[in-house]
Amino acid sequence: MDADNSFGDWVRRRRKALDLTQAQLAYCVGCAVVTLRKIEADERKPSRQMAERLVLCLKISPEEAVEVIALAEDKRLFRPQKPVKGSGESLSASNLPIPMTPMIGRAEELTTITNCLRRKEVRLFTLTGPVGVGKTRLAIEAGLRLQNEFADGVYLVELAPVQDPALVPAVTATALGLGETHGSDLEHSIATYLAHRELLLIFDNFEHIQPAARFLSILLRHAPGLRVLVTSRAVLHLYGEYEYVVLPFAAPAGNDLSDTAQSACVQLFCERAQAAKADFRLTPEQVPIVAAICRRLDGLPLAIELAAARIKLFSPQELLQRLERRLSVTPHVFETLTTHDRVLENAIAWSYGLLPPNVRTLFARLAVFTGGFTLGAAEVVCFFPSAEEFSSTDGKSSRGATDITHDLSTLQDQSLLLRQNASPAVGESRFMMLETIREYALKQLQASGEFDQLQGRHADHFTAWAERAETCLNGPEQVAWLANIEMELDNLRAALSWALAAGKVETAARLVCALAEFWRRRSHYSEGRRWLEQVLARFSPDHLPDPLLARTLQTAGSLASRQADWSVARQWLKESLSLYKAFGDQAGIASVLFDLGWIAIDKRDWIEAARLNEKSLTFARKAGNNIALYRALTNLGWTRLCSGEYDKATKLFFEAHKIAQKIGHVKGIAVSLTNLGWTALERDDLGSASACTMESLRLCHLLGEREVLAECLEILLVIAVKEGCYERATKLDGAVHSLWQRLDITCPPNQYSAAKHAIAVTALHLNYPEDEFSSARKKGGEMSLESVVTFAVEDVVQV
Repeated sequence: MDADNSFGDWVRRRRKALDLTQAQLAYCVGCAVVTLRKIEADERKPSRQMAERLVLCLKISPEEAVEVIALAEDKRLFRPQKPVKGSGESLSASNLPIPMTPMIGRAEELTTITNCLRRKEVRLFTLTGPVGVGKTRLAIEAGLRLQNEFADGVYLVELAPVQDPALVPAVTATALGLGETHGSDLEHSIATYLAHRELLLIFDNFEHIQPAARFLSILLRHAPGLRVLVTSRAVLHLYGEYEYVVLPFAAPAGNDLSDTAQSACVQLFCERAQAAKADFRLTPEQVPIVAAICRRLDGLPLAIELAAARIKLFSPQELLQRLERRLSVTPHVFETLTTHDRVLENAIAWSYGLLPPNVRTLFARLAVFTGGFTLGAAEVVCFFPSAEEFSSTDGKSSRGATDITHDLSTLQDQSLLLRQNASPAVGESRFMMLETIREYALKQLQASGEFDQLQGRHADHFTAWAERAETCLNGPEQVAWLANIEMELDNLRAALSWALAAGKVETAARLVCALAEFWRRRSHYSEGRRWLEQVLARFSPDHLPDPLLARTLQTAGSLASRQADWSVARQWLKESLSLYKAFGDQAGIASVLFDLGWIAIDKRDWIEAARLNEKSLTFARKAGNNIALYRALTNLGWTRLCSGEYDKATKLFFEAHKIAQKIGHVKGIAVSLTNLGWTALERDDLGSASACTMESLRLCHLLGEREVLAECLEILLVIAVKEGCYERATKLDGAVHSLWQRLDITCPPNQYSAAKHAIAVTALHLNYPEDEFSSARKKGGEMSLESVVTFAVEDVVQV
């Protein structure tokens, strides 16, 4: 979407792209046609609720929904992407970024790569080549070209920030939007999900995590419709691997100025030079000079781009002179590098050498970030006096934000730093370094003697940041903060790794506890437990204060309970409960009793569940903690529901709903509405059940909350069966089954919702022809989550 487009214009184009009339969209949203007409004409500002309904009906992903709503409220930080293409052109799912600059000089290579990936026998295709040759760009361009040829989409898994090969499955799951199938590990869950799908996975920057190649082998063995495209400086040495070596641009040859000017490397130089200096024009006299610059840089695209960015400071002749001088006097520094690597390192070193001393220092310090950083994080972590002047320990900068903004702009001007989209929660600008440049900066940081200090400041900052984020995950800003944590996951993982390696157990414990709610909300249970196990393995009585130890043990128990590891969960929770009781933390006691009550519910021990949850409610009321109170009411209500005490359950769910509304706990509101939907079904009040469930479905979609969304679909399935809408019910059954498979949660067949689901499916088998049932269920199972939500909304609106 263009920067000057309004929300109304965006809605209009998105509606047309989906082939909807104003009347159809207004009907789906539940507003008058004249209201929609005014919104599209920017004559009326939509309410937040109206914007959320538009997001749902226009098939917006949860990630983009945050920005669309911000745009509607005129609080936009960056614009949403363009609407999908018209209905006559099918578009598959994808998370590929849209390149900001044109592809130059790679048409032949791109054709070869895409043609190879179309061949059925080519399952694993690896692009190799030197640093800075453009492997990532080629892979993304190939993915964009092939996007509509893979029924289930093309997904990019960015591995540059990943330092631990064991995290590759988790990063892959995040890219695909998956959790783990209950009863299996993450690798198996991903393989199972991919088993019957036609999909292209792009793994970018694999060279530093070669042991993770085993994971790719597992995926390829289990998923015959999967193709894998890898970028790496070295082949993976897996059976069936095809390699394509990406070479630098050919050096311009001959004396024909026209041919030389049209060569790929000269074209790339000019394109990037014009981006840096809009009035740059290549004259006939400059053609051989630019060609000489490109030859001096061995035709490496990244090196050429870095050199072209200097055109604001130097003429082409001056660039060539300085470049020749730099390359001729420093080869001994890079004796262990290949020729191409040495050229690129020299090009980066040359750009680095042009920086003022204070900007060089900042450049090196910024290498401590993994996967990007915000302006605020850079100021706190990196902006402090040099080592000899440093005396403060409070993490505050002695210089102003204006100074660092100027220095960051200087790095951007030199193409050593890229600007990304703004952070959705707090509106801060975000920056990143290309990994090759970051590697050079990291060497400078290590040579400066500040490496350990910067890592400590980085860990301290992100621990405090995560603790702040945690406080927002149960309030009205939770949608944005969930997205923010996703954005900072690489930095958070790096901070955890450093804290554990450095023996900073307290820092690591604080960080894992702060991230626990995020792991629960995103079904990252295995990753959370893995970090917790490392913290607890390093624990000694002197390492953690009792309150933090109690919380760490409770977090470990809570995550274990969600994977049905009940004996381990109870062990951790009981130890935590003893500590909370010892220092009289009533909110902590209520929270542990909630977790123990959850286990009792999962095990269908209603007497024990009622006892534990009533005690949890008592302590929550004493503590005056609204979150603990909401949770206790919800669990106790669920216990009453499962025990057949529907009136008591309804009262408890209503009270929980009021508290969630009071504190702006969006997920709590969604959960309460879902629970009220179940109790309405027990009263055979299908209208109330549908209304509660649809509102919950809307909120779950905005949150990216898949567990509760699955329950919403189960309620709609039961309603559809009761109303005799068997095809709709069967499709919902297939969708629910597929969604439960993606989630790493306990869903035993005797759980209340699962039992109601099973009864409804039995009714389907009795009333719906088996062949039609199988076909409809298969269609439902193959729908994307976006399609399922749209299907559920559209059909309910039409009823």
